[in-house]
Amino acid sequence: MAAHILGYRGKAPCPHSSADGVAEAQKVQAELADRKKNSAGNRKRSRDSAGDSNEAQACSTQTTAPPPPAKRSRSGQSQSYLHVVAAKDLPYQPHEISGIQKQACRAIISSNAAYRLFENEEMRKLFDMIHGGTSDILPSGKSASGGLLDMCAKDAEAELKSKFKGREVGAS
Repeated sequence: MAAHILGYRGKAPCPHSSADGVAEAQKVQAELADRKKNSAGNRKRSRDSAGDSNEAQACSTQTTAPPPPAKRSRSGQSQSYLHVVAAKDLPYQPHEISGIQKQACRAIISSNAAYRLFENEEMRKLFDMIHGGTSDILPSGKSASGGLLDMCAKDAEAELKSKFKGREVGAS
C-alpha cells in the first residue's frame, strides 16, 4: 500500500491520499529499508564467519542477489492437495430432481411413448453415461402415469389459462 501512496517504478504518487496516509507510508517504507539493511548485514557476517579464504569468491557471492525465501501460508503450513470434483460427479439437488422428472414426463407425452420408457435398461445406461446417477432419479412408469402426469396436466392447464385469459376458446 505504501508503494501505491508514494509512487513506484516511475509511477506518480496517489493524488487521493491524505497527508496522514503519506506520513504513515513513509514510516512503513523507512522501516522496510532498515530491515533490509539489517538482514543484508547479517548475511555478510554469516558469510565472513564461514571462513571463505578466496576473496574473489566472496566478492562474487556478495554481488549476486540471494534467492527469495520460500513463501509460506499464514499459519506456517503448506496447502494440502486440493481435490477437484467434476460437475458430472456431483449429486442432483432436490429442485433439479423435480425439474428432470417433470421434463421426462413432458418428453413421454410429446413423443407419445410408453410411460415405462425410462424403465428400459438401455435408456437407463444412456442417461448414466451422460451424467452418473441420473437413472436413479428418472420416473418409473407408475410415477409417470400417476402423480407426475397430474402435475404436468395442471401446469399445462395453468399455462393455457394465462395465454387465453379473457377469451373464449373451444376445441373441435
